[in-house]
Amino acid sequence: MLGPVPAFFSHHRDALLARPVALFLSGTSIGGVEPGGDETGRAIAETARSGVPLVAIALFGGVFSPRNVPLVRRFIKGGEVKDTRDRDAIAAWAEALPGSFGL
Repeated sequence: MLGPVPAFFSHHRDALLARPVALFLSGTSIGGVEPGGDETGRAIAETARSGVPLVAIALFGGVFSPRNVPLVRRFIKGGEVKDTRDRDAIAAWAEALPGSFGL
């Protein structure tokens, strides 16, 4: 799912370097949900950003729905919906973003 992120940063690197950038990642194993998940998320963000400085970074739990993956992967990941989002944490981060941008 995160495959396009590095390509986006690479393709738009010059434009991103000209302005403040915030990045958040969400997934069912990050955001304090599973041991090691946040370290993996930060490593993904570090690789993806292609040297673009970030004014803010956040890792949030996400949602997995078997309806959104091919049938074979449903058996690997399991067939139940998994929702680890913390909507209050996401809202608090979003509310603090203008300050991160100096607004």
